[in-house]
Amino acid sequence: MQKQLCRRRIDEIYALPQADRADLSLRQFSDTLILLQHPPVYTNGRRNHGKLQPDEIERLHALDCDYVETNRGGEITFHGPGQLVGYPNLYLKDHFLATKCFVKGLEYTIAETCAHFGIEAKTIPGFPGVWTSPTQKVAALGTHVQR
Repeated sequence: MQKQLCRRRIDEIYALPQADRADLSLRQFSDTLILLQHPPVYTNGRRNHGKLQPDEIERLHALDCDYVETNRGGEITFHGPGQLVGYPNLYLKDHFLATKCFVKGLEYTIAETCAHFGIEAKTIPGFPGVWTSPTQKVAALGTHVQR
């Protein structure tokens, strides 16, 4: 059921004109955290829009994965079953937060949550996300901030 609901929601959102998509994050959804698992999908951030060749996208589809270009930062990322994805939606000004402070707060909260479960995790300067070792990331962050 989750796969059907998630797929339906993604299709509905991306069928909307860009201006209407922005309306989905109005204040009515502020101070909301959505936690979910995606069906297999590769999302690509703004930095890589239009850079994947059609044959690469077809290869992803052959793996039974969707491909979606998003408005978040970052590059191509896989999301799938067993991976918890969080979408915090808030007005940073309401919480007197700058973007960098918000991202650092997310990283800190994730590291503290890991510690609660006996997992040692930390940030690594210059490398966004939360890491359990120099080569193993426990949490990636892709954000979209708009004025």
